Amino acid sequence: QGLYLVEQSNKYGVINTKGEIVVPVRYDAVDINYEKSSYHDNKTYLSAKRTDGNYDLYDEQGVLVSD
Repeated sequence: QGLYLVEQSNKYGVINTKGEIVVPVRYDAVDINYEKSSYHDNKTYLSAKRTDGNYDLYDEQGVLVSD
């Protein structure tokens, strides 16, 4: 998919093959979900765990779709 997990100072994010930030490096954990389904319009989604224990959901272009 061309998405890569990055870590800096015990915080995580995701970059693409161009080195562009897709998910900001500020989360306690990030999960790249490569399972594409019609429910998600055949896109890859990334869930990012915030410090408050809740999650933000990004699409593969880095658009925050749910917080």
